[in-house]
Amino acid sequence: MTQLRLQETVMDRREILALYEWAIGDCFRCAQTGALTARFCELDTPIGDCYELRACEQCILQLEEEGRRDADKHGREYQPGRLGSGEA
Repeated sequence: MTQLRLQETVMDRREILALYEWAIGDCFRCAQTGALTARFCELDTPIGDCYELRACEQCILQLEEEGRRDADKHGREYQPGRLGSGEA
């Protein structure tokens, strides 16, 4: 089971995934199509186009873990559910 350690609390996979809003889409990270995905971020191009990047459940969990490890490495507190917000 995937778990994410936060300070003294361990969140399980379901708790982490519940922090996101899910819809059918394509995962920008693993290229899975027609999957349950959450918004990761938006990219604005210089010509004014806007693209929403979405990630599947497994990729969200991997990205959350990468964010937690980076926060630990730099002595910061990590709060899940903020991927792509600039606050992670």
